[in-house]
Amino acid sequence: MNKIIYTFAIVVTVATFVLTIIGGISLFASIIRSAIVFIGILLTFFIAGHLLRLGILLTDQKTKVSKNDN
Repeated sequence: MNKIIYTFAIVVTVATFVLTIIGGISLFASIIRSAIVFIGILLTFFIAGHLLRLGILLTDQKTKVSKNDN
C-alpha cells in the first residue's frame, strides 16, 4: 500500500513541477512548490489513515461474553 501512495505522490509532484515550469515560474520556486505538494500528499494520507483507524476503533462493537453462558 505504501508503494501506491509514494507512486501517486511522485506522479502528482512531477506534474506540479512541469506545470509550474510551463507557467513561467522560476526553477527554484517550482522545486519548492513540488516539495510542498509531495509532503502535503504524504501528510494527507498519513492523517487520513489515522482517522480511519480511529473511526474503526470507535465504532468496533465487541461481543460480550458472560461467564454464566454455557
